[in-house]
Amino acid sequence: MSENDIALPEGWAAIPLEACVEILDSIRIPINSKERANRKGNIPYYGATGQVGWIDDYLFDEEILLLGEDGAPFLDKSKPIAYIVRGKSWVNNHAHVLKAIESLMSNSLLKYYLDDFDFNDYVNGSTRLKLTQTSMKSIPVRLPPLAEQKRIVAKVETILTSVDKVRTRLDRIPDLFKRLRQSILAAAVSGKLTKDWREEKGDIKCTVEKCCGSEIAQFPCIPDGWVYTKIMPILTNDRPGIKTGPFGSLLKKHEHQDGGVPVLGIENINRLKFVPGSKIHITEEKALELSQYDAVPGDILISRSGTVGEACVVPKDIGKARISTNLMRVSVRDDLVKPFYFAIVLCAPGVVLDQVKNLSASSTRDFLNTRILQTIVFPIPSLEEQEEIVYCVEQLFKLADKLEARCQKAKQAVDKLTQSILAKALHGELVPTEAELARQEGRSYETAEALLARIREELAQRRTEKKTRRKSAKQERITMKKLDRESVEKTISSISGDTFSFDELRKKLPGDYDEVKDMLFAMLEDAKSGLEQVFDKQIQTMRFRWGGKV
Repeated sequence: MSENDIALPEGWAAIPLEACVEILDSIRIPINSKERANRKGNIPYYGATGQVGWIDDYLFDEEILLLGEDGAPFLDKSKPIAYIVRGKSWVNNHAHVLKAIESLMSNSLLKYYLDDFDFNDYVNGSTRLKLTQTSMKSIPVRLPPLAEQKRIVAKVETILTSVDKVRTRLDRIPDLFKRLRQSILAAAVSGKLTKDWREEKGDIKCTVEKCCGSEIAQFPCIPDGWVYTKIMPILTNDRPGIKTGPFGSLLKKHEHQDGGVPVLGIENINRLKFVPGSKIHITEEKALELSQYDAVPGDILISRSGTVGEACVVPKDIGKARISTNLMRVSVRDDLVKPFYFAIVLCAPGVVLDQVKNLSASSTRDFLNTRILQTIVFPIPSLEEQEEIVYCVEQLFKLADKLEARCQKAKQAVDKLTQSILAKALHGELVPTEAELARQEGRSYETAEALLARIREELAQRRTEKKTRRKSAKQERITMKKLDRESVEKTISSISGDTFSFDELRKKLPGDYDEVKDMLFAMLEDAKSGLEQVFDKQIQTMRFRWGGKV
């Protein structure tokens, strides 16, 4: 259903956008990034979706409303379409420049209307949507009475301020949950998470071979019954306990397939969980060739670059799979170490990750290899306590996941709330209409139609008065010649130099300020006139250049 099909509230009017705004597109000047780099300043430079840089001069020094011409998120209601700019600014040709007609409509209300508007029938383009000026002019605008407009804007601003505060709080939640999970892991590998369990069960000694005292003196104290050990004593003897994925020479890009045996990568690891799926597959023949790089249930996969320290356990239903060069595979003796516990130790902040950072300090980024892994010291409790730690971490992570999912739903609801508020506001449902209040208070009111008629009459009267003032000014100048294009071009030709300023032209022309300005901008809009604006780098200001100057 289009805006034209929706009934208007009493006292409202439907008008085309061009009837309620001044369109200032002709003043826009695009400047490429290379030129902007040479013109750095403190004036904001705007494009289709907001500020895109800074510049040293301005085209506007007032409140204006910018609406994307191309490249704006016209069909994405989670993002604003229009935005208000105040003060000095420069706008390129990717945004339409509008200014609501004073006393008819405010820029604020028009922004809310455009943010809520359905642009489907008004934009075109397959890859980059474009809103032409012709289409923009025809956008139907729902115009409330002036007093009602002010109430709508005030109410919307009050509600959206509260919504923004809630959204800001919700945006911080993912980071809070990340820190919570890290705290759980830190407590797990320090013994704090199972302190009550140990008090109840008594000390149960770990049977893993421990490191000598000199090797562990620098590490935090661990509970009685725990040991610090290196990785070699806990690795399986059935197959290589540590294996780094094949390097490029063993698995080349042209050997990648759309289907076949999956090759696992860092994308399969996420917060101790194995993520199913694979971007790369290989043939059965290639998999046989890379059989030493297999991944079987119970193996620990470790990210060795990028997100170093991410780890997970290969699930039971993995089937046949191989690891990529970005992964390391660790196979531990399950009579000494639970695979999931070892993954917890790898992911927990503190002891292990600190060692990785220190041992890879000579590199430009953290990087894990077999030598580093064999050097690292790991805190290991008894097998029974490992089982308790795994159970506690799994339960706490499940609870965190549920809470985070609820927060995500709340955020989605808040994101939709803005559009719901705007829809109600711009269909007369958010505040009492002026017609309702007038009836309750027993008074008359100015409808939007009456307001529009009054403003049109006032604008027409201003134009008449302006013309009268211009005529009077001309009559006062006895020697004044009629200002026309030919006389302007002749005057420009008489000015010395390749470029000229507006003030230089004004001194030589008989017309008043507005008349000269109007003629000059009419020539700028006419591509055939040969007149253009240029930036004079030497004096750091805009000037004019005319192709007809000899």
